[in-house]
Amino acid sequence: MLFQRVIDYLKLDLRGEEWPVLRHLVDSGLHSQIKQIGVDFHTPRLRVNPVTNDPEDMSVLDYGEIWQTLHDLEGVGFQQFSHEALNCCGIYANLTSSEETFGGAPQCCYRTAYVNTAFMDPGLL
Repeated sequence: MLFQRVIDYLKLDLRGEEWPVLRHLVDSGLHSQIKQIGVDFHTPRLRVNPVTNDPEDMSVLDYGEIWQTLHDLEGVGFQQFSHEALNCCGIYANLTSSEETFGGAPQCCYRTAYVNTAFMDPGLL
């Protein structure tokens, strides 16, 4: 056990920085001490580059890192049980393309909740 207490619910709303935190939780083994995680997901790229002021889109690498992080989170036993699109703030690059809209507009922000199945009664799985 990495620390003495179990966290019942960890809420992350880190405006795009949730990706490295989730990656660290999985890679370090800290995930094993957390029963549930609630995450407000934002794309990891701002809509406009703050240095050049040029518009930015998600890259193939961005999508790959997102997929790998979510895949690994599920791989260590977290199961999604709630997911909803949030009103897009317009600050981050869209996660969906203009052809794949949710509620009529491309989305950059989602609220998702996961449960760590290691803490569940096996009869419920």
